[in-house]
Amino acid sequence: FAAGAGGEGTFLLNCTVAYDLIRDATRADGTRVLTEEMERRIVDDLILAGCEDMEHYADINNKCGPGRALSGAVGQLFGRPASVRRAIEGFNRLMDEDFHFDGFCKESPSYSAMHLDGLQEIPDIVAGYSDPPDYQPEQGERITNLDPFEQMPRYRLALLSMVKMIMPNRRYPVIGDTHYTAGLSANWVEVLVARYGNQYAALLEAAQGAPLSEKGSEYALWHRPPDARAEDQAQLPLRTEYFPGWQVAVLRNGNP
Repeated sequence: FAAGAGGEGTFLLNCTVAYDLIRDATRADGTRVLTEEMERRIVDDLILAGCEDMEHYADINNKCGPGRALSGAVGQLFGRPASVRRAIEGFNRLMDEDFHFDGFCKESPSYSAMHLDGLQEIPDIVAGYSDPPDYQPEQGERITNLDPFEQMPRYRLALLSMVKMIMPNRRYPVIGDTHYTAGLSANWVEVLVARYGNQYAALLEAAQGAPLSEKGSEYALWHRPPDARAEDQAQLPLRTEYFPGWQVAVLRNGNP
């Protein structure tokens, strides 16, 4: 992601997660690893200052996802519900403004992948979020136990579109600026299994070319249900698909 266009969010989000992992670390004698000065520099001069800067970036596009995810992480870690709501607003606006009603991105297949890569961390970060008991938003209702996966059904369609558009060689149609080597990542099906149910487990095995017990991404390590099982064998899509919002048909003639 390009610096100056929202891409700094990726670096700052990684810093925020790293700080969350080490902030309570202690040495063998019980003293904290982070001194007060170290923690002030990390929190005040890097994370909070960086987040405040990123929150001036209001555009909704394929580069804004990490900055919105940063707001979600910082908001929950430091008790800033307005920042969490900025992350949620960003996710909802990305789905509404940059994706058709059929789930396909309003740009090319490659840009659809870029969009989904950039916004993927937002719903994972804000899932289960509830407003603090004493917080009353200026607009709208309070949030309790947020489930962005069910409350934004277009996200599931967007993930499925990455599978349903592929050619027999598992590559994307060469449309617009999509390179002929760009192809299916099992990552999208991994999210479907983790967030939408076991019915996608067989499809994940087909997408990754290996049983679930033998292969998985880092996302699988943290999010895949341990009881996920492929109950049957699934093939990658072989039927004709039409995306009415994208206004593109993928014509197939079945299994050769």
